[in-house]
Amino acid sequence: MEIVVNGKRQNFEVEPQTLVSTILKQLRFYLAEQGQVASAVTLDGTALSPENEQELQNRKAGDFSRLEVQTVTTEQLVGQVLRGLVEAASALRERSSEVGALFQEGKRSEALESLRPFLDDLATFADGTNQCYRYVARTGSLSVREASREASVLRELFKRLNTLLSGNQEVELSDLLLYEVPEALQRWESILSGTADALQGEKKGTDPDGD
Repeated sequence: MEIVVNGKRQNFEVEPQTLVSTILKQLRFYLAEQGQVASAVTLDGTALSPENEQELQNRKAGDFSRLEVQTVTTEQLVGQVLRGLVEAASALRERSSEVGALFQEGKRSEALESLRPFLDDLATFADGTNQCYRYVARTGSLSVREASREASVLRELFKRLNTLLSGNQEVELSDLLLYEVPEALQRWESILSGTADALQGEKKGTDPDGD
């Protein structure tokens, strides 16, 4: 099997009986040492995806003639994640206000139908912010302690939303969705955007081709 990374053939010796999963694991370790992360993998032109990953990884190297990998730097990957979280925070702010307005207008059924997926997505967003502490602190956007405090605000709001929902306290629920939740998300939108910008600035500062 020929292994190609970013268009360059690698001098890796691969036994035909070696599982593809083993090759990929070793390759990811190698890339990590170079500050790189695999962004796309193809085997004889077939892209590795969640749908075929298990099947392809359980096959042997001898079944394929060429493994190609495209990579991004760790900073690029983190920057992409942060930008995604910024977009998520903005969308969640709008949805929070919309659901709060539905409760305020007495549209209970419609509000409850929208609230449940909103809470799921808010929990996912909160989990995402928990993975960003190191980069937030590294760029000076916030200290780790300050980032932890902001994250705890989100967790507390999530708990309060669920408590108010269980108690059918719709007036308080509406107020929380209209004011406190959007404010907390706005703060995170600013924090994450600033962190992504700072990481981009670091990349330009270390890149000889940067502006």
